[in-house]
Amino acid sequence: EVIGILNKEGAETASNFKAEIENRLKTLRLIKAELTKTNDKVEYTLDEAAEKEVLVGMKKERAKFIKEYKKAGRNDLAEELANEVSVIKEFLPGMPDDDEIVAYINQVIDEFLASKEPGYKLTPRDMGAIVKPVRAKYKDADGSLIKETLEARN
Repeated sequence: EVIGILNKEGAETASNFKAEIENRLKTLRLIKAELTKTNDKVEYTLDEAAEKEVLVGMKKERAKFIKEYKKAGRNDLAEELANEVSVIKEFLPGMPDDDEIVAYINQVIDEFLASKEPGYKLTPRDMGAIVKPVRAKYKDADGSLIKETLEARN
């Protein structure tokens, strides 16, 4: 009886591992296809910075769709894209994650509001003053992430 359970557990583990490898391979193929497509559009070979830009674009696009899939209740598709994002992030070393960026945005807001009266509401002009240091520190930060964080704090 125990041996049957062990065999079944081993088969499930192997099946999960194989699916994980297949998903990773699929994402690597998507990355290669996107880089090739972009390289074909330009009249020069992409350098590392241009490749990074393509990967950041892929990450942003998937992040947008993850939110939409979650709103629609399609957690299966959201999880699939989240797995793709995790593979894409491997090729973007040194890129801050969204939590780090949100924490910095909140820090900048707190510093800005420290000189204002309690209960002060941010104006569009204030938001510009807040976005400037965020963009200076995180050049590749997703604009929608910045906007959502600002709106949540207001």
